[in-house]
Formats: sequence, structure tokens, C-alpha cells
Amino acid sequence: MLGFFLGIIYLNVASTRYVVDVGIWSEWFRSQYLGYDLKSFDYMWYVAQIRLLPAVGLAILGGTKFRRIAAYLFLLWAGLASGMILTSALLMLGVKGLILCVISMFPHFLCYIPAYAMLLLYLFRYPVSEWNSTKTLSFVLFLTMGIALECLVNPVLLKMFLRTL
Repeated sequence: MLGFFLGIIYLNVASTRYVVDVGIWSEWFRSQYLGYDLKSFDYMWYVAQIRLLPAVGLAILGGTKFRRIAAYLFLLWAGLASGMILTSALLMLGVKGLILCVISMFPHFLCYIPAYAMLLLYLFRYPVSEWNSTKTLSFVLFLTMGIALECLVNPVLLKMFLRTL
């Protein structure tokens, strides 16, 4: 929550002009997105890299004595990013921007949330909690399903919504 609050404050105080200049919420960006075919191997590889890098980094740091610090920093970063994205969407598109954000997280976040929750709970509960092969398999399957859903289902949902804007 602290990161989320800081993201909102930062966007409203320090970088409102940057949000306006970036243009990710602009009509041009939306029209470009509608024109792209996102079912290519390159897109899946791009999404896999972006989703696996934080997961693997957090898992590696989870094996060190800095596991709790890494978990707190990850949650702070996730909250900060969420606060900034939701605030910029609200500033640029109003309620439609918030709906766009929710749709852009569906359905793949239904897989990412349990994967990260499992990892973060382990990091916070160590040494009481043990990591085992069942958790590893579940973690990998959740991430893999999330990546597949993000690449195959989410673009269809986003394009359907963007056509209504």
C-alpha cells in the first residue's frame, strides 16, 4: 500500500507532464495496438522475458539472507508501478482508463498472483516454511499459464475493448 500511495503522489506531483507527453493513453497508440498481430513468437518471447526476470530474480534473492528485504522491495516496486499506472490511466482516460487497466490484467494475473503469493509467503515465513518440488512445479505452471494467457487471450480482450473507445 505504501508503494501504491507513493506512486499516486509521484505521478500527481512530480511527473504529470511526463504522463501527458508519453502518449501510451493516446488515440494514436490505441490505433497502433489495434493494427498489430500479437500472436507471434517474438511477442511471446518478449512477455516471457519481462515476466520471468522479476520472478527468477526474486527466487534467487530468496535463497540469500536478503530474502525479506527483496520481498519488501518487490512489493514496494509493484505498488509504486500500480499506483502510477492507475493514476495515469485515470488522468488521461477517466473511468475508461481504469476499466482498460483491469482488462489489461485479465486473465493472466489470475495466474501471476498465486505464483507470486506462493513465493512471497515462503520468503516471509522462512525458515518455518519450506520450499519443495510441489511448490516449484506449481510456481512454474502458474507462470507458464500466465504467460500463455497474456499472449493469446489478453490481446483479444484488449482489442475488443479498445474498439469501443
